[in-house]
Amino acid sequence: MAKNVIVSGAGFAAAFWVALDNACRKRGVDDEGMYNALKDGSPLIERFAELIAESASWVKQVVFRIVRDSRPVEEKVKEGFAYANSNITSKNFAVAPFGGPNSEEAILVNFGEDVSSSEDAVTRLDKMGLRPGLPPDLADLSKSHPASAKLAAYLPVVALGDSWVDPDGDRSVAYLFGFAAYRELSLCSWSGGWDGYWWFLAFRK
Repeated sequence: MAKNVIVSGAGFAAAFWVALDNACRKRGVDDEGMYNALKDGSPLIERFAELIAESASWVKQVVFRIVRDSRPVEEKVKEGFAYANSNITSKNFAVAPFGGPNSEEAILVNFGEDVSSSEDAVTRLDKMGLRPGLPPDLADLSKSHPASAKLAAYLPVVALGDSWVDPDGDRSVAYLFGFAAYRELSLCSWSGGWDGYWWFLAFRK
């Protein structure tokens, strides 16, 4: 068994090197360039290892460009939504930062497994150098990609950056779901876990 593993590993290494060599040749990299890039101590080796680790991880990240809208969230949701929970207001939730009309990267993260709690999800995002999004960010995301089948493929997506405690003491967070031409912005409980099909809205710190 050990011999088979060694042979298999050697075959994989050879195939990998041929594929890498071919890809570099197509980009005009010669032998000296390959050596300098891959010699011991090269920072490229560490970066290469990081990319492999990211690819091997179950965590998925999808980036969408969004355009900020300076209006209060209760105004934003009056257009482009089939339904918006009336409790999603600037009084109940924090206001998203407005940096002008320039676009910004919104990152949708899926952990590839059930997440035990909202606190756990926020902690995981923090370790990735990300901060969770806010309800107004969800509105901007949807407005920036109206009727987008690509975005619809990553719904439902929740914003854990702020929560609202209703008069009964229940804590809720906002989430976006629906289809390409049908979007809803609603509330669900902060408590409990998140099934593996949920995506989390985040931004780089």
